[in-house]
Amino acid sequence: MALKDISERIQIENSLRAMNAELKQLRSELEKRVAERTEELKKSEEFLKQAIRVGGFGLFDYDQIHERVYWSEEQRSILGSEPKDFYMFSDFADRIYPEDRERVLSEVYKAFDPKGSGDMAFEHRIVLPNGNIRWVSHRAQALFEGEGDSKRAVRTIGVTLDVTERKKTETVIKNTLERLAQEKSKLEDSNRGLERFAAIA
Repeated sequence: MALKDISERIQIENSLRAMNAELKQLRSELEKRVAERTEELKKSEEFLKQAIRVGGFGLFDYDQIHERVYWSEEQRSILGSEPKDFYMFSDFADRIYPEDRERVLSEVYKAFDPKGSGDMAFEHRIVLPNGNIRWVSHRAQALFEGEGDSKRAVRTIGVTLDVTERKKTETVIKNTLERLAQEKSKLEDSNRGLERFAAIA
């Protein structure tokens, strides 16, 4: 009987050793996979950061629950803000050019409406701390939680792009076209005058 007990104990111990070896191998494989995946994520994150930097996009992440906004380094640069751990929505609203403020805030609050899609895209001017004016373009998506009457916007993620140079070019083109239209009108008046003179002569 004692021999049988020892034999069973040895079998159990051998089984436990085999299981421990298998668990150790599984753990090693899991750690390797986690390390590989972490490296892939780091590369993807670095690639994304490079793409954002090259594209000149600022990123923002507005947590409506805690009334905090995260701005990427590029976003702070575009809006002319000092680095902070987080920003308030008012930090953005205060930068909006006074004549654009009502329209922009109306667009933002419309996107927060639970009955809508949460999508927003608009352009407006901002006032930098030094008083300079800059044109920016925003694209963002509000994310909702809840159903029915309890549905509400809880987070908004988006990008900002400085479009000042494009706006300047558009203004130059618009002014040039207006000037050409005026010149054309003057030439047509002059031609009509010459035609009348020729008819009289």
